[in-house]
Amino acid sequence: MDEQKDYLKFVVKFIFDSFQEFEREICSEAGGSYSLNTTIKSCKTLVRANLQLAKWAASYHIPSFDEYLDVAGIQIAAYFTLACILMAMENICKKEAYKLLESRDQLVRLSCTKMRVMNDIYGLEMVNSTIPQGPKNRRSGPHEAEHRLDVAA
Repeated sequence: MDEQKDYLKFVVKFIFDSFQEFEREICSEAGGSYSLNTTIKSCKTLVRANLQLAKWAASYHIPSFDEYLDVAGIQIAAYFTLACILMAMENICKKEAYKLLESRDQLVRLSCTKMRVMNDIYGLEMVNSTIPQGPKNRRSGPHEAEHRLDVAA
């Protein structure tokens, strides 16, 4: 940990401190420790997905579409966000809710896939908007067609 950059040390400390606070607040409730442990497990899964994407990028590996969606769907953090929301909710059957989340139910999986694809489309649009598109035509607008007709005549 001492070898890490300062900002990474801050992030890791923040995560550990947050989970310690969750533990103080939630573990006294019925099912609280189960919620906390399942949320920590979801956080670890998120970190592993981020690591996998980084490995692919570093090795210039292009995964299959299904493989990408499996990993990138987790990386979008929807599962972790839902786990945190479930942890904070009161008066629900937490084990059932977490079992549904862990089963990667089709509804949850489809919502993660949709978020991932929307995020990727937006990212691609941002990249494309920063790449120069070649020389701009000086003549554009409603008079462009008239100009072409004049040149052709």
